Amino acid sequence: GFISSSDSGCLFIPPNMANNSVISRILCLLFLIIIIAILVLQGVIELIRQNRHQGQLAEVRNLIEKMGDDIKNEIVEELVDEIQDRQDDLNATYISRYRVIKNEPSGTD
Repeated sequence: GFISSSDSGCLFIPPNMANNSVISRILCLLFLIIIIAILVLQGVIELIRQNRHQGQLAEVRNLIEKMGDDIKNEIVEELVDEIQDRQDDLNATYISRYRVIKNEPSGTD
């Protein structure tokens, strides 16, 4: 059947455009992680400068490990969300293509 101009927007998504948005999002995430790491390191260096005692160093180490785990969990969550979004986009694209092939109205599932 014929493709109306309103449908063509979601039908033809150049693959490089989708990849660029994902790459830019991941780069942004990495940038944030680097900033967080720098801030954490600055804080740690300041703490080590102020307190040279063994017990407090152990505390600092535990704090760093905990923050590292938090950052790892954050990255994993972000990537899972990213994958889910991409899957949803793919599904929507395939459904819209299928509808055009079957000549179904866009309103029905």
